[in-house]
Amino acid sequence: MTITPPPDPRTGVPSWDLVFSPSTVVVSRDDPDRCPFWSELTTGQQAYVELARERRGQIHTLGVVTSPSTTPRVGQAIAFSRGESADPKPLASGSTRVRAVMQELLVEPGEDPSTTVRCAGRGERLAPGATVRSGPGLCSYTYRSTSAGRTHRGEPDTFTVEAHETWRIEVSQDAGATWSTLRVVDLETSTGLRVTEVQTLVVPLPR
Repeated sequence: MTITPPPDPRTGVPSWDLVFSPSTVVVSRDDPDRCPFWSELTTGQQAYVELARERRGQIHTLGVVTSPSTTPRVGQAIAFSRGESADPKPLASGSTRVRAVMQELLVEPGEDPSTTVRCAGRGERLAPGATVRSGPGLCSYTYRSTSAGRTHRGEPDTFTVEAHETWRIEVSQDAGATWSTLRVVDLETSTGLRVTEVQTLVVPLPR
């Protein structure tokens, strides 16, 4: 197992964009240019590597939810937003910090394969009775038909809503005073959504 890019030759500390590459390579222990073996790293250096590996891809998501109603009706303006309200906790080691910031949410509502809605960040939630139903932070959408006849993972009468989350992984070397982008990560999830229509009851008037 080798580490790419190689750790700092002076301190032996790996970089935050390290990649583990399994391969079979014949090397001599006397070769001054070879990468250090895992067993040759100090306990602190090994802990640093594990911390760097832990922060790779450790963003969990529950998909999206709708507001102001979790069971929207045909013709009702709703907004999609990320199902979890809290951001992943930043990682810290000494003065080094790593955090994940959600840049964008793109949603395929499932009613029409060619239709998508996009918004900045995690998507704002739409408050009941809100008069402003569009904006850069709102993934707003209005269904024109019910989910009757659709299926999501064996669940009948349910739309398949595909969510695409774009995250920016940032690193700080000065305890959070300044941040730089390390990489961009895309996550995809699938959520089932039942959409109904308003049922009206006609009561005959007495004669």
